[in-house]
Amino acid sequence: MLDTSAINRIHDAGECEWLLRGPLYVTEIQLQEIAQTHDPDRRASLLATFMSLRPTVVRPQGRVFNPEFFGGGFTLDDEDYSLSLGRVMPLIAASMGSRVEKYFPDALIAEATLTSNLTLVTADRRLARVGRSFGTRVEEVP
Repeated sequence: MLDTSAINRIHDAGECEWLLRGPLYVTEIQLQEIAQTHDPDRRASLLATFMSLRPTVVRPQGRVFNPEFFGGGFTLDDEDYSLSLGRVMPLIAASMGSRVEKYFPDALIAEATLTSNLTLVTADRRLARVGRSFGTRVEEVP
């Protein structure tokens, strides 16, 4: 899973060693962050780099919860119910710093990495540290 900082580093270096290691993944958040780049030339160039990587987009799996279908005894707290994307994100964001809302995008990327059993590729030391503390495999981009 490439986070946005890794995509920026790949863009700036003009190469990507991870292309040789297997498939690349992102969430829609990385594309949104690239779209928010202020400089239009850099934004276009980052988008071109993003598209050239041909990543697979990991999306949360939507689940419809209907307790009546399960006889009314099934709750989201049941151990057998697999966690959907967004359940651990607030904990990850809070671990990153006191301005929790600022870290929501990175926390969602970290959680998507964790729940998809992927390796997080990042140039963000804070995200790498927190990701590891939650059990995510992390590879830091220098």
